[in-house]
Amino acid sequence: MDGKSPQELIAGLKALADMKAWNSLDLVLDRMNHEDRSVRMAAAHAFEDISYLKAFNQYNPDDPPEKRLKSIAGFRKFTKDPVNTKRYMEWLAEVKSKRQQPGK
Repeated sequence: MDGKSPQELIAGLKALADMKAWNSLDLVLDRMNHEDRSVRMAAAHAFEDISYLKAFNQYNPDDPPEKRLKSIAGFRKFTKDPVNTKRYMEWLAEVKSKRQQPGK
């Protein structure tokens, strides 16, 4: 997503959120410190949509970069924990399985 316009970045972030792309969280977290506020907002929403964590409880896109980076580091630590990744993947597989069942 580097070298893209803010609108292209936002579209990409929305697509990642729709896919629940856990493996893209590093990229999403990087964009939470983007120079453009609209990209930071889209990234924070994508983070919430993918991780089901409330980003805005600890993160403010209007904070100075140093403060944003501190929040982002905490989110990154959580997402890098293999236990959390495993739980997420198991949960996501269960959700997808239920959606494929007739009548659901």
